[in-house]
Amino acid sequence: MRNPVDRRSPFSSNAAVRRTLFLTLALGGCGSGTTILVPPKHVAAPTPTPTASATASATPTTSATVSATPTASATASATPKASATPSATATPSPTPSPTPTPLPTIAGHFVYVANRDNPSILGFQLNANGNVAPTITIAGSNTTLDSPDALAIDASGQLYTANDNDAGSILIFPSNTTGNIAPTVLGGAATKIAQTEGIAFDPANELYVANFDSFIAINAFANGATGNVAPIRTITGSNTGLTEPIGIAFDSSGKLYVANHDGTSILIFPAGANGNVTPVVLGGSNTGFASVETVAVDPTTQKIYVPDGSTIHVFAAGATGNVAPITNITGSMTQVSAPFGLGFDASGNLYVAQEGGSVLVFPPNASGNQPPTADISGSNTTFDLPTYAVPH
Repeated sequence: MRNPVDRRSPFSSNAAVRRTLFLTLALGGCGSGTTILVPPKHVAAPTPTPTASATASATPTTSATVSATPTASATASATPKASATPSATATPSPTPSPTPTPLPTIAGHFVYVANRDNPSILGFQLNANGNVAPTITIAGSNTTLDSPDALAIDASGQLYTANDNDAGSILIFPSNTTGNIAPTVLGGAATKIAQTEGIAFDPANELYVANFDSFIAINAFANGATGNVAPIRTITGSNTGLTEPIGIAFDSSGKLYVANHDGTSILIFPAGANGNVTPVVLGGSNTGFASVETVAVDPTTQKIYVPDGSTIHVFAAGATGNVAPITNITGSMTQVSAPFGLGFDASGNLYVAQEGGSVLVFPPNASGNQPPTADISGSNTTFDLPTYAVPH
């Protein structure tokens, strides 16, 4: 079990009991009975001879003449036509099915933020800057959000998050929805999901979940999996080197990068890895790693980004071994402090979720003591330990 005190930034209001979180980002007619008096049969056939009886029964006109006799009874039988169709009143009209209330949706592209200590998923416009309110807020009792600590978005735009507890489940929310929304759930004993702070999608849209406690493993689930289903692959065992896997990411070839907190290294597994497999390691004194918790891969350049203290290390695409970063984003002008989850938009801009209560945005290929192009922070943001920022 990792020690939250060692990993929490001083910005957390309850740092001694929190686990670090991630930055990474839909509803008869009625009728009346009428009494009809019909003359007795012996009145309609006064002569009981067979011939007369046959004539009366075979000739419709004779029956009509009898029923049309201008008596009080005949007058009653001539009552309005509505009473002549009692069968229609006995069949109630079918009740139409209720139309589901549609979920409130908002068009556009957003950076989604897992807001751990004010349990919510927040969505900000990609050009947001300063003390701005979120455009999207997923929060409330129906969401079952409880210290959301991980965040990922699938190919269709659905949001996946995990609570920082032992519930062992992933919550799934529809794309671009807002409000007190009930999620679809991936969870149950068959999933083998334990406490997690790291989830990500590979290029085939398969979901990977890193368990850092209880059952140390990385479980992979089929595209679109929900409910209590078993993983299709599980990376676990002594050869894997997994001790406390936190953040995970993929490059364009499907290689899996795992931030192994206890080992202060990045473990790299081949695409489709399964079982007790041995990874390639990025780590050692030359890397400059002090406390590795998350990792990200730029989808355009394939460079590897590792946040660490007040620095973001940047390594060349495919880097392994005890190698130095090609650059570091660090210095007072960067405002980098307690960075956690990282994400990239389609233009290559880097989004950094900081536990102190901000999301910084850097341009593509940022380097050195470079100021961010945007700083989303302030009371209007409702940030309280943001852990992961994911643009979509």
